[in-house]
Amino acid sequence: MTLRSPLVKASAALLLLTIGLTGCAYQDETPGVPPGVMFSVQPVFPRSYDLTAIGPRELTGEALTAAWHLKARHLAAGRKFKTTGVTVHDKESIQQVYTGYGSVPVRTKNRTVSGTVEILQ
Repeated sequence: MTLRSPLVKASAALLLLTIGLTGCAYQDETPGVPPGVMFSVQPVFPRSYDLTAIGPRELTGEALTAAWHLKARHLAAGRKFKTTGVTVHDKESIQQVYTGYGSVPVRTKNRTVSGTVEILQ
């Protein structure tokens, strides 16, 4: 298989789409978190983190917020912490994905919950 074959191009396009939609998010195995929820953790200060939970629109805002709080507890690892106000956003976007045979619009609908976690100890 060469680098110019349609299958390689389609696979690369799918990989780039996935990275573009999720950024540095990863699916977590934290107990109690519903399947399909991914997290993005960005360090802000020495003991603060911006935490974002990304899930499908089928998940309610309350369920995704609960998953966010579970991940915040997991991130604190038994230490005391405080959180900022958590915000919930519904997002919808259409991306053009090149498949090797043409461009295909892909619609994504997701819900995000974001906030900051500050470790106190």
